[in-house]
Amino acid sequence: MKFSLRWRMLLLILILLAIPIVSLGISNYRSSVSALADSVRDTARGTLKGSADTADMFLKSVEDAVTMLSYDTGVQNSHLDADLAARALQLFTAHQQSHGEALNVFLGTRNKDFIFYPPS
Repeated sequence: MKFSLRWRMLLLILILLAIPIVSLGISNYRSSVSALADSVRDTARGTLKGSADTADMFLKSVEDAVTMLSYDTGVQNSHLDADLAARALQLFTAHQQSHGEALNVFLGTRNKDFIFYPPS
């Protein structure tokens, strides 16, 4: 197939115009993908940091509650007396009600027994 000079020049101009357009499109696509990946990565890091902070606050509140209960003499000596064991169960009930996310509360005694709330 023979093309006239006019068609050859038109084809050459179209090819010369298409090359920069395609290269710019590929470049913009790559930079957009990179920016999107960075954005997703940053968002994931922020979410993980927020989750870690929430978990740390929860565990700190649990630690504070355990420390508070550990200094209560009624809880410390609950294995010695039935009245103190009942008092410990009252404290455990109050603790679980104030911390709704806690499934149960328990205490290990010196003689390797456990006091559980809710009682099993």
